[in-house]
Amino acid sequence: MFAYEGEDPLSSHDGPRAGIAWLKAGPDLGHDHGLHFGASFGSGQHQEIHEEGIGTNNYLDGMSWFFGADALYQYSAHGEHGQGDFTLQAEYFYRNKNLDLEASDDPGAALGDDLDSSQDGYYVQALYGILPHFRGGLRWEQVGLTNEGKEPGEARETFGDSWRIAAMLDFSPSAKSLIRVQASNGDYDTADGTENVWEAYVQLVITLGAHRHKGGYLCSGHH
Repeated sequence: MFAYEGEDPLSSHDGPRAGIAWLKAGPDLGHDHGLHFGASFGSGQHQEIHEEGIGTNNYLDGMSWFFGADALYQYSAHGEHGQGDFTLQAEYFYRNKNLDLEASDDPGAALGDDLDSSQDGYYVQALYGILPHFRGGLRWEQVGLTNEGKEPGEARETFGDSWRIAAMLDFSPSAKSLIRVQASNGDYDTADGTENVWEAYVQLVITLGAHRHKGGYLCSGHH
């Protein structure tokens, strides 16, 4: 989220160079239900070096900040080995960078011009205990509802969004092992247009130690 070089020709900034705050809250809904809300914010010094060609770099310095919000609902049915348990989870994330062109190896570069970019994304997922030891899950995720940027000396551009939907089934034969089968399909915005990707895989998770940390997430994969 934050990158800092601190060497010539970029400026050196005394620390602290980043700050992060978060808040978590959850009402008491009794033994069977759980509800949690969260929010986070961070802001910090940000520097980048862009390679514009052989022997030509642009050096940018400025600030970057982000905001996030999440919610989690859990229901315990007290069924046999998780049967009837339900989890619903969602999260939203927004990021902005505002940098100035501080130096360049190109003598014709417009020093002081800015780079400004904004992106966001979210996901929603649900898990349900369909049988003892078995859970099913669905996940929808999308990035780029806001996806725009401006490079120094160039006009602002708006880019497309990317999304993915996934379904999974997992089986816990014991308290410390889990087998997961997952399939997903997604549309990804690239420089060459939209690319549709199918994925399928099987995971084996084994927990070592005295305690098992119960998994509650579908794998998010990559974009």
